[in-house]
Amino acid sequence: MGEENEKSNNLDYALKPFYDRAYDAEVRLSKLESLLSKDGYANTDNKKESSMIKDLESKLYSVQDELVSEKEKASTEIKKLEAENKKLQYRVTHLIQALKEADLKFKNIKT
Repeated sequence: MGEENEKSNNLDYALKPFYDRAYDAEVRLSKLESLLSKDGYANTDNKKESSMIKDLESKLYSVQDELVSEKEKASTEIKKLEAENKKLQYRVTHLIQALKEADLKFKNIKT
């Protein structure tokens, strides 16, 4: 259970910059939409504002896609490391057992 929390914390820490960028983009988009609606430009055909909104939305979606991609990569890497860790634990267990058996044989030969 604690191991899963640690993995989750590590993943959250690794992805924090992406969350921050996505949040910043959402805030900027919200401010722009608010500004446009206050000034009465929300329903106009002003290409400049429309282009800015589309650009911000595009950046937001791009950052969100990047976040998902990085999360998938991190998850894959964690699974790979977990599998490697299990293999190493298995090897250590068997090496310890072999060492104990060798010590026992050595004691039997000595006596």
